[in-house]
Amino acid sequence: MKKHIIGLLLTFTISIAAFSQKLPEDVPDYRNTRDNFSRVREKPVRNDAATFTIAGITEMMGKEPLKKIPPKEYHVSQVEFEGEDIYVKIETRPFYKDSVKVVMYDEKYLVKINNKPFYGSYGSIPSRVISNILVLYKGDTINVPPTAYQDIYDPVFSYRDRDGRQRSLNGLFFSKDGSRIYIYLLSRGQQSVYEVTWVIQDKQYLRRILDFDLPK
Repeated sequence: MKKHIIGLLLTFTISIAAFSQKLPEDVPDYRNTRDNFSRVREKPVRNDAATFTIAGITEMMGKEPLKKIPPKEYHVSQVEFEGEDIYVKIETRPFYKDSVKVVMYDEKYLVKINNKPFYGSYGSIPSRVISNILVLYKGDTINVPPTAYQDIYDPVFSYRDRDGRQRSLNGLFFSKDGSRIYIYLLSRGQQSVYEVTWVIQDKQYLRRILDFDLPK
């Protein structure tokens, strides 16, 4: 447990250091905080998420880590997880600026796509967007609605450690009673760091938990 806490604290420190660019203070931030960890009201979900999310790190003390499945494969366009009776794939596609309506601020900063706020590289034109999340569990296909991921841009599925080895901080987590699956993505980009968790309960999509931090 102690090593687990130290690891999360280290992850938190690295993530904060990963911010490399700041937007001017007058650039409006339209992103919604309703999906933030701090607003999760389902107590079992909140308790579970506190064991592996950066946003929940202050509430993790005394909680046992959940079972985790690390990524099987990952590269710039997708990440895959595979375990007993479960397979998950998160896919991305290129972002096509000409196919959507973008809202620019001061002609330089992108603040809305199709009149909606977006997450990842906020203020800049993204290069990729999450296009699909496939979840196969115990013979069933679990539907994750497009609204749960279509506003997530420029996910970073892996990073290089100090020794130059490619690593990933993402994972599948399972509640102690087996009723919930958490698909966790921690994206550490040069312009932004965000984490999103898609929650599956009883083979149904329940909600997402999304936290981001933009330097001001």
